[in-house]
Amino acid sequence: MEIIGLSGSDYIAKISHSELEKLNNKYYSRENIKKLQIGEKMDLGSGHDFTREIKNVCNEMLNVMQAFDRSKKLLTEFAIMATKMPKLKENEDE
Repeated sequence: MEIIGLSGSDYIAKISHSELEKLNNKYYSRENIKKLQIGEKMDLGSGHDFTREIKNVCNEMLNVMQAFDRSKKLLTEFAIMATKMPKLKENEDE
């Protein structure tokens, strides 16, 4: 984006379409934003909420870790038991 002028407290800027797509997290997806026409408005403040997305992913990760912590003791005991089992002789598993 390049600021090319001022109008009171507002900026007059030149911004590429790809910059608008990146701002709205649409650049790397198949869902691109439409080309704007002169006079159309776009609220740049309503861009993609990366903070919310990061918080959601972190919460999901914590939930998975807590679920694993609850089952870790049982899984560890099972792994120990399974490794101490005598190996089956050939054709004994049938």
